[in-house]
Amino acid sequence: MNTEVAVQTSPETAARPHTMDMTFQRGMLKTLGINLYANIGKVLVEFIANAYDSDATKIDITLPAERIAEARKQLSDARKAKAAAAAATSEGAEPATKLSFDSLLATLPEDIEVIISDDGHGMNWEEVKDKFLPLNRQRRVDSKGRETNLKSPGGRYVMGRKGVGKLAGFGAAEKVVLRTKRAGDTYATVITMTDSNLEHEQAQTQIEIPVSYEDGLPIEEKGTKIVLSRLKADAFKSSAKTISDGIASAFFAIRPEEFRIRMNDVTIAHPIPDYEFVFPETLTLEKIKAGEMQNDEFAVAEIGIISFRYYIAFRKRSEHLPAGKRGARIYCNNRLAAGPTLFNLGTGMHSFHSADYMECIVEANELDRGSVDLISTSRTQLQEGNEIFEALQDKIGSLMRVAIAKHGAFRERIANAEIDSDPKGQIIKRSVEQLPTKTRRAATRLLTTIAAQYGVGTEAFEELAPIIMNSVNATEVLAKLVTSGTKPETVTSILSQLRDLSEIELRDVLKLYRGRRGGISKIQALQKTGHELWKKKGLEKDLHQLLKDNPWLIRPEFSTYVTSDEKINTVASKLAKHIEVDNFSPIIDGEELNITRPDLVFLMSDRGSEGPFVIKVIELKSPTIPLTIEHYRQLEDYILTIERWCQSELKRTIAVHGYLIGEMPADNTTVKDELALQSKFQKSGPDSQIRVVGLTQLINDAWNVHVDAINAIQSELEDEGEEEGDETYAAASTLDETVTSEAVAASNAS
Repeated sequence: MNTEVAVQTSPETAARPHTMDMTFQRGMLKTLGINLYANIGKVLVEFIANAYDSDATKIDITLPAERIAEARKQLSDARKAKAAAAAATSEGAEPATKLSFDSLLATLPEDIEVIISDDGHGMNWEEVKDKFLPLNRQRRVDSKGRETNLKSPGGRYVMGRKGVGKLAGFGAAEKVVLRTKRAGDTYATVITMTDSNLEHEQAQTQIEIPVSYEDGLPIEEKGTKIVLSRLKADAFKSSAKTISDGIASAFFAIRPEEFRIRMNDVTIAHPIPDYEFVFPETLTLEKIKAGEMQNDEFAVAEIGIISFRYYIAFRKRSEHLPAGKRGARIYCNNRLAAGPTLFNLGTGMHSFHSADYMECIVEANELDRGSVDLISTSRTQLQEGNEIFEALQDKIGSLMRVAIAKHGAFRERIANAEIDSDPKGQIIKRSVEQLPTKTRRAATRLLTTIAAQYGVGTEAFEELAPIIMNSVNATEVLAKLVTSGTKPETVTSILSQLRDLSEIELRDVLKLYRGRRGGISKIQALQKTGHELWKKKGLEKDLHQLLKDNPWLIRPEFSTYVTSDEKINTVASKLAKHIEVDNFSPIIDGEELNITRPDLVFLMSDRGSEGPFVIKVIELKSPTIPLTIEHYRQLEDYILTIERWCQSELKRTIAVHGYLIGEMPADNTTVKDELALQSKFQKSGPDSQIRVVGLTQLINDAWNVHVDAINAIQSELEDEGEEEGDETYAAASTLDETVTSEAVAASNAS
């Protein structure tokens, strides 16, 4: 039986093609450059990698940072003036709803150029035509389609693979000029690529690029020079230091004597910090600086054994790493391939705060020498969803977990030794030893945790340790302070109540710390809202009210404030009344009353003494704006005013400290007032009179203190083998870890 169906043809069906051509628009080329290389730092990294692959011994970059910053400021000022003029002429009219992205397209004057020059082998005109200009040319593929060309003519394992790096310049400029020359030739080839070259509505498979030549050149000359002009203002937001640091990190494994990278006549290198702890402990800081690492390997089913080298090191307590620099960096063929990343480390693990200081350097060259491309084009992560990635993640993650535990134990040993040798530490330790057996172990753990994190002898330790130690035996009072709308009269009276309390159950302490999660979540949400309303709406009052209701978010010992949003005269009156100075004069500034006011003022008393010895002045700024040096100076003025009054009216020395709290400027800011604030922040420490605290740091610190308390107390309960409520505590423990993970993730994202 014939089952074939007869197909009737018609002019329409006959015209249907059996093959089709795939074409692309000219704009596709520029899009690749813009999307993959969105800032000048990434652009330069790509050109440096190309120079390395050309066996260059050096590369020089000229980046006129000051001229670029000035030109960007002029563009910004012009946009603001235009917006102000438009607002003035349309007063009372309906607000415009059309979005404008013009600022992202603005370019700098054409005479501002970035120049990149290397002494590599260069190219003749045929190599430019056959090797450089073909898009997506797979440089490692041989004539048989196999990836066997893994090395440069000079014997270096090459970094390039995908063949799109030639478009990198269009991420930062609208015009790219390449001049290149081979040794042995007497000419140089010059090609000019611009937006008009690459962007056209018509579908094309080939594009004509203008070429010129320089003749009569010395035969020994060689190398390549790239000139970027018509620079895109939005691609140059980073400071010269941020760009330099990014380059140094990208090529961490390359030594200057092998390949020197220099920007504006300064050699770029990645110095090894003076780490306080190195893992594995068979390594030392001296060995790492000499280039030694630990050899290791991991197995991948049906693929084999993959070897790598690594070390994990922890910076000193004073060198807290920002979120974007913590964790593992994976290098392949001397170039950053992925990271930094913490992979799947659980934030609820013991001593997790050690990750704030951790750098893990991994050299896994074999990942980039196989036939499968495992590195994302952006070189920020490895290709996920395959057995190799999962095996690597498990291996490096387990190594980091062990390293964190070892570092935590190291910190605790140092902390215990510091406590034993510090006079105040000894007093606190003796008070802990007087606690009932049931609470002593948890208190000892908490004391060690605080000492390890902040350092014995620091202001933070001397303030936090007594308060937290007392809280183990005084939950009812602390809970009242957190939840009550009424203010205790003085910190002195609070401490007296704490000392008079009888023993309480650890469960109550646990409830207190878990109850405080709500306050931390609120400030997290407020920070997120601040980012959504960036420079659009002030949220200072919301932040003010939140910290009035939950002052312990600033520091655990900040249980009550003296004043909030009141004139400095009123503050002075309350201070004078508190310390029983009956006759005092209002603070006068010339002929006018000084009406400036800090946001919150705390009176801190030294246990066992009468009256306050430290005044804490808190200045808050909206989460919708970055902190600047003017905010810092405003706080300095408040402190000076209070100091002068205290010196004039009191019979004892009163220390005045300040906290400036708000959203930190971006790391790559070029705004002078923000840079000046960053400088103050970098130079400040626990003993500084004024401390600058970013909201992200505030959130992280609050989590660290309270999660460590929960872990220590919960561990104490588990050690005691209490049966009642075991399921409840187990469920709460899981919740703690989940909430903490979300908080840290949100803080890191910010």
